[in-house]
Amino acid sequence: MIYKSGTVACTGIGLLMALVFDKRGMKIVLAEIDERRLKRASRKLNKIGAEVSDLKIDVIDPIQLFLNSINHQRKDNLALSLKKNL
Repeated sequence: MIYKSGTVACTGIGLLMALVFDKRGMKIVLAEIDERRLKRASRKLNKIGAEVSDLKIDVIDPIQLFLNSINHQRKDNLALSLKKNL
């Protein structure tokens, strides 16, 4: 199974990219340190029916990125295992 997803920020070109990703049927992960902007962008994309996950994170901090990457891999592996066993 191939997953199509894109990770973008919540304003400007990042939000525009999210809209393009949605039009192409991709899942969207919003990454933003400002929780208000994160929730506002997430609501905006949910209103148009986009499949969105939001992530409050400082993308400049490599430790946060690394730890978050491990967490997402675990969730993806769990989801794949559950789909295979259903």
